[in-house]
Amino acid sequence: MRVTTLAGDTVADLLYRHLGQDNDELENAFYQLNPEITQLTYILPAGIPLTLPTPQPIKPKPVIQLWD
Repeated sequence: MRVTTLAGDTVADLLYRHLGQDNDELENAFYQLNPEITQLTYILPAGIPLTLPTPQPIKPKPVIQLWD
């Protein structure tokens, strides 16, 4: 998926806004798809086209029931 940054965006902002999650695996995949982004500051300028990775489905955690 291709997206364009808004003023003040961070990588975490982009991932959470468009994919609904942000974790280390997604960030690593993001930087592999967009190696040029490592030359920029933490807060990204507006108007940069970027490719977002495809997220893996989130596995639900098992529910622990304390009482019957």
